[in-house]
Amino acid sequence: MLNFNHEDLYGKTRCAKVRSILFVDPGLEGTGLARWYDFCNSLEDSLPLPFDTKAIVPRGALTWRQKFRYVMAEFSLYVAACPVDRVVIESQSVWAGSAKSIASVSKGNLLKLVMLTGAMMRVCDDNDKRVTLVAPTTWKGQLSKAAVHKRIKLAMQMRFPEHVADAVGMALSAMGQL
Repeated sequence: MLNFNHEDLYGKTRCAKVRSILFVDPGLEGTGLARWYDFCNSLEDSLPLPFDTKAIVPRGALTWRQKFRYVMAEFSLYVAACPVDRVVIESQSVWAGSAKSIASVSKGNLLKLVMLTGAMMRVCDDNDKRVTLVAPTTWKGQLSKAAVHKRIKLAMQMRFPEHVADAVGMALSAMGQL
């Protein structure tokens, strides 16, 4: 059992018992899920492997609303069938020094991602799953996507699909292993 609360993700305190946990990297182009049982911070010989991973990726030339509906339908089914105590979802923020982040705001993409995250939180609430939001800067700092993939490979001797890798990276960060 993990003693877990938001601060515990980063090693500060421990307070509530958690049996299993789902990490979510939301996205309209692809949402990554990584679920663990017996998730723990005090690791001995090796890192626990995720019990289950899933990439929810809309296919074809879809509008953003069609992508939204597809991702939410798949996420809703997964969460309803998923026996977890806690769901950790990556939140959104604007990185002032990032041209990509600023462009995302000006195109409205950040707002769409915020709507997706809010809808995911609602699904979790409807299924009695406690949600913790974690900012990207909190779990990965300024690491690039490539650096996160490299650290996952070093820590776990495994590679994960594009959208799943950030969910796995969030979990490794929670374990103090990223």
